Amino acid sequence: MKNAEDCFILAKGPGVFVSDFAASKFNQIALLHCESYSSAEFRHGPLSMIDEATKTPAIFIVLDDDNVDQVIGNIL
Repeated sequence: MKNAEDCFILAKGPGVFVSDFAASKFNQIALLHCESYSSAEFRHGPLSMIDEATKTPAIFIVLDDDNVDQVIGNIL
């Protein structure tokens, strides 16, 4: 993370609120450009902005709720 220029935090359902808060804290405290997305949008948005050269971190917040299988499916 220390060499990253960007970061994505992804979650689904109530976890989206947690990812929004975490992204704002990365922006404020670490001065790292960080965006929060619903994990359902991962393949349409953030995935297209990640490449091997920049090694952009993607953090998934997985809550033990009805969405757990969908979020894990998006990770894989």
